[in-house]
Amino acid sequence: MMKGVLNVEKDQVYVTNQTGKISLASGQPLYLLLQDCRIPVVVVHSPKTHQWCFQYLDRIAVGGQKVLVDQ
Repeated sequence: MMKGVLNVEKDQVYVTNQTGKISLASGQPLYLLLQDCRIPVVVVHSPKTHQWCFQYLDRIAVGGQKVLVDQ
């Protein structure tokens, strides 16, 4: 698993850390890291708004969030 920060560029979202960068696809499961817990989430791209969001957590901004993702 890779721990890193989510970044958004136009229609692409990816996780970066010191060792590299992983592109994510719409519908990709990952964990949102908050303090001492991991929350399972799914990152999705909305064709209506043309923005990335967390499924069912659309008010939380995707960019800049700390996450854990399977490589």
